[in-house]
Amino acid sequence: MEKPEFTIKPNIINALLLVFLKYIIKLGLISIVLFFFLLIIKSMGFFEISIGTLIFWLASIVFLFTILLLSYKIFILSFTTYYFYKTHLTSEFKFLVKKKFSVSYTRITNITTDVSVWDRICNAGDVIVHTAENKAPDLTLYYIKNPDKIEHLLYKHAHQTHTKLNKA
Repeated sequence: MEKPEFTIKPNIINALLLVFLKYIIKLGLISIVLFFFLLIIKSMGFFEISIGTLIFWLASIVFLFTILLLSYKIFILSFTTYYFYKTHLTSEFKFLVKKKFSVSYTRITNITTDVSVWDRICNAGDVIVHTAENKAPDLTLYYIKNPDKIEHLLYKHAHQTHTKLNKA
């Protein structure tokens, strides 16, 4: 069995703040819409509840769902590893089940890095590997330290693989 040249894991610390903020904003917007909907229903006399209590319950629900979604995302990232082999790249999730997605370097058509302001501070980001396969989804390496370095490494591997194939 082929051994990977190296492996990397998502940077959980970097993911914490970004994922938390993303979920708070999304769920906060949903709760604002829900608040106005419940306010309209309250004004029609369908239930009696103070506005303060309504705000408290909505904020509690937003916070609880944010923590649950954040925990799920951190759980997924904790059991994900990216393996770099001589001929391909593999993303693997291993907990009770094992899910694996591989991309041959010959199939890479483009690589994109997604680095937010927080990512720049932490020197991390996402690396999206676009493939020639229309049926296969792109492979995203989430919350990776030094995404520019990984991008250059992937281009180097892709170039070397293409060169070897052209010589053969």
